[in-house]
Formats: sequence, structure tokens, C-alpha cells
Amino acid sequence: MEETTRKTIERIISKQRKFWIRLIGIVVVSCFIITALTSFLVSYLSRYQERKMTAETERTLENFISKSFQIDIPFHYEISADMQVQTETFSKATIYCYSNRVQETDDTPDITATGDMVVEGMIAVSQDNWNKKIHSGDIIYIVKLKKCFIARDTMNIRHKNSFDIFFYKQHMDKMYRTFTSDVIRMRVVK
Repeated sequence: MEETTRKTIERIISKQRKFWIRLIGIVVVSCFIITALTSFLVSYLSRYQERKMTAETERTLENFISKSFQIDIPFHYEISADMQVQTETFSKATIYCYSNRVQETDDTPDITATGDMVVEGMIAVSQDNWNKKIHSGDIIYIVKLKKCFIARDTMNIRHKNSFDIFFYKQHMDKMYRTFTSDVIRMRVVK
């Protein structure tokens, strides 16, 4: 009788062991499939967003090159279709927004790193692009905001491919704090 009971217990344990091994295998395979699907979806959505952003950037460039336009940023610019405009696109740049609060700047919140007084419409440029690709006075168009700014300031050296838009304190509530966008640099060549 003991022998029969022992064999029965061994069969039950063996069946349970097989059941748990199969269940663990199913869970592992399911996790792998879910991870692969998630990775595919994230990749697909990011490529879709990138294509959408690139198409919008190209339409914007065509509009700038083919038409006359005016920009008030805080300086009034009139650019006619017969003027030569050099453009350069910066893909997936990081855009920050800041105000003249002491917590966000140094002890001179109303003076830029270049010595100018801050005004809305100014933008700071990361030092990897300053005086290499972008110069003081260049017009910077942020595609996501559909807005132009004028380059007049530099950012801390730790930032790369980044832009920092200045807004007075009262307008900060309406803005994103940090986001990614294509950026177009325009320079009128006389």
C-alpha cells in the first residue's frame, strides 16, 4: 500500500511539475511577445511622428523661401521673395522655456550672456551651435510653435542641440516647459 501511495504521489508531483514548467514557459513567451509588440509600436509611432514633423518642416521651408513675409520678434523684419535667405534645419532639437526669475537664471536675470537686455522673442542657443551654425541676429523658427524668435543669447555649455525661449513670468503658464521640435535657422544674405 505504501508503494502505491508513493507512486501516486510521484505521479501527481510529476504532473504538477510539468504543469508549472509549461505555465512558466507560456508566461515567458507571452512576455517576449508583448515586449516585441511594444517595441514595434513605439518604433512605428516615433517614425510616424518623425515623418509628420519632417513633412511639416519641409512645407514651412518652402513657404519661407517662396514668399515674402514679415516677422515681429521683438524687432520688425521684412523679408521679400527676392532676398536670398539661407536656411538650416535642426532635427529633434530640445526646446526649453525660461523666464527672468532669479531661480531660473543667474543674479542678473534681465541681462543675457551676450550682454543684451532680455525681451520676449529672444532665444538662447546651445553653445555647440552658437557662432558655428547660428549667429547673433539669426531668425529661429520653432516648427512645433509655428513661431519665430531671434538668436541673442547662449545657453550653459552642458546643453547640446538645444534652444531656450525667453518669456516674461506672466506668460509662462501658457507654454510648454520642455519639448522637442524641428528648428529652422534663417539668415538673410544681402
